[in-house]
Amino acid sequence: GTLLLSTAQAQSQVSLLTLATDQSPLNLSNHFGVPSNAIVNQAGDFAFVGAGNSAVFMRRAGTSTTTRLLQFGDPVPGFAGSTAVAFNIGGLNSSAHLLIRVNFTVSPPDGRVHRAVLIYDGTSSYRTVASSDDVAAGSGGKQFGPSLTFPAASGGSNLNDHDDVLLLTTFEPFAGADTAPNQDTYYIASAGGTPVRVVGLGDAVPVVPGGTFASFGGASQINALGQFLFAPGTTTGNGLFLGSTSGVTKVVATGDPKSACCQLSGATFSLTSSLAGNSGELNDQGQVAFVDTGTPKSAWLYSAGVITNTYPGSTSPLTSIS
Repeated sequence: GTLLLSTAQAQSQVSLLTLATDQSPLNLSNHFGVPSNAIVNQAGDFAFVGAGNSAVFMRRAGTSTTTRLLQFGDPVPGFAGSTAVAFNIGGLNSSAHLLIRVNFTVSPPDGRVHRAVLIYDGTSSYRTVASSDDVAAGSGGKQFGPSLTFPAASGGSNLNDHDDVLLLTTFEPFAGADTAPNQDTYYIASAGGTPVRVVGLGDAVPVVPGGTFASFGGASQINALGQFLFAPGTTTGNGLFLGSTSGVTKVVATGDPKSACCQLSGATFSLTSSLAGNSGELNDQGQVAFVDTGTPKSAWLYSAGVITNTYPGSTSPLTSIS
């Protein structure tokens, strides 16, 4: 097409006013803002992510100094040509080891967001646990992808005192994509080791002939034994299971018989496909407290393969175990 200007328009003068250059001083705030997430360990060490997921900070117990570890624009330790663009934290153990998830871009640009999971040693160095570009064990050659994340429910830690790390991925190749659903898979990286596949959707359910895992309804923290509790929906019903690098163990499933003493809400267990719905709790000894969701509700304890009613006749809808 052709753009025609009137003589008046063509002869008009346009003045340009410089507002700012790359050398202009900026009045930036020196305040942290509202942290996007924060963790404190039992020793009193404190870590948090700054407003907008822009930086990771740590303050060691007994000090008044807050140290910035990584921020937007920094190179990611161990990844040449990388530039950090966002952060999350997933655990702070008793040794002040901090679990960090960082999104980054690469140079030359490839139009994708990459992701790394790191452990900071509390003093000066970082170790890579896994990255989105790593090929995941037991995946048929798939990369973890940028969906690599921390699955533990709010308040739960994805890092234990042995530096074991709990991870979840969907193997999607692009951030936010949903090109191949139902690939959710849990991994555990034992201290200093590479991630081991624990369980994924479509896997056979232990001790339940013909059953397969159809959905995952949340996971607990990873405990001192390297276990986590998860609440899947299966093709044969709902249940609670323990996962570890050794495999998957059934805790309880809908339809399992209750002991004869404690059948106030029916002779068999009734469970939901949600960890929160079952009030599932796991401790460092591998014991599980949970709620039978029948009417009325009742609280139960799993310990060394045996299930007992923690308070016979109890109708408490909540559980807690330490």
